[in-house]
Amino acid sequence: YVTAKNPDVALAQAGFAGDAGGPPIEKLFAACKSPAQGGVQANCARGMTAMFNGALGAAAIDPNGHAQTPGLPPGHYYLVGFTPYQGHALIWHLPFDLRPGANSVALTPQNGSISH
Repeated sequence: YVTAKNPDVALAQAGFAGDAGGPPIEKLFAACKSPAQGGVQANCARGMTAMFNGALGAAAIDPNGHAQTPGLPPGHYYLVGFTPYQGHALIWHLPFDLRPGANSVALTPQNGSISH
């Protein structure tokens, strides 16, 4: 998804504020664990909704991890997405600047956040 709102700010506003325990995305990962591991699915859903709230459109991702955004005016945006990865969740919440003409964003495990 593409959003104009910083997903970390959206998570913090939804009650997933980072502190000494880690950044907001780590709080989301904790909420999304199985109930047996201390996760609370209602909180997980609230956090995921916060990250995607106000999405300007969905981006199609190809098998190589590249996203194609819908037609958007140039500006500063965030790409938010998730996928299973080696038994964990991999979430991207990347800022990017959309410029006139062709743009690309490579999605890799290195530029995402992996749950543990």
